[in-house]
Amino acid sequence: MTKRICYYAGSFDPLTNGHLDVLRQALAVCDEVVVGIGIHPGKEPMFSFEERAQLIRDVVEAAEKGAGTRIRVESFSGLVIEAARRANACMLVRGLRDGTDLDYEMQMA
Repeated sequence: MTKRICYYAGSFDPLTNGHLDVLRQALAVCDEVVVGIGIHPGKEPMFSFEERAQLIRDVVEAAEKGAGTRIRVESFSGLVIEAARRANACMLVRGLRDGTDLDYEMQMA
């Protein structure tokens, strides 16, 4: 049986309860969630990649016991779709804050 891998990209700077909710929902439909932390050379993050990656792992494990083994955190730059392909993901996970986000995502789809 093929492993269902999904890719959730963002800056996660900082990680929010909304991000955690999206991760929980992704874990419900996927065998593995790859969290891609985008690196943008023109932006100075509040937290380092290592701090964000560890926070994601710790928070997911605390919220969903055993789920930490189903999360993989990596950095990426460039296009999300290229990072998702490298991760062998079969779907992209996207969060929506409001109707404006939905309109934007529908245009991208």
